[in-house]
Amino acid sequence: MRKVLLPGLILVLASVIISSCNTLKSIQTNTTGGLFSLNGTWQLSSTSDNNALVGTTITVYPVVGNAAVKSIANNTYCIREKDQLWKSIKSNDAGGFTLSTLVSACKGTAMYNAGTISVVNDNKVTVTTRTATNSELIQAWDRVK
Repeated sequence: MRKVLLPGLILVLASVIISSCNTLKSIQTNTTGGLFSLNGTWQLSSTSDNNALVGTTITVYPVVGNAAVKSIANNTYCIREKDQLWKSIKSNDAGGFTLSTLVSACKGTAMYNAGTISVVNDNKVTVTTRTATNSELIQAWDRVK
């Protein structure tokens, strides 16, 4: 009985480990392979749309996959403090992230566009997305220490 039980137990354990690895891969994350983390506070330092929101700070929260506006500057998009500026942050195969970014809240509803975050270094990232009028938008964000 013991000889039959041990291989069966090993098989069950191996299948649980494999299925949990696949589950973990599909979870939203603010880190890229454990090498870089978005978690913390970031400030917008430059943007390709007439410096809209430059000086705004956001906080990226661990595990949640969102970034909330902490303070607003140069606000031409009707965004408010505590709005989710970045949503659904997920690491990608290129060493960066995909996300939905808030591009306007002026018509009473939040408008999000898909985008990517590229890691420049430990303290700087760039976000590439589209504006509400479908123009390319590139933003540089610096980590606040």
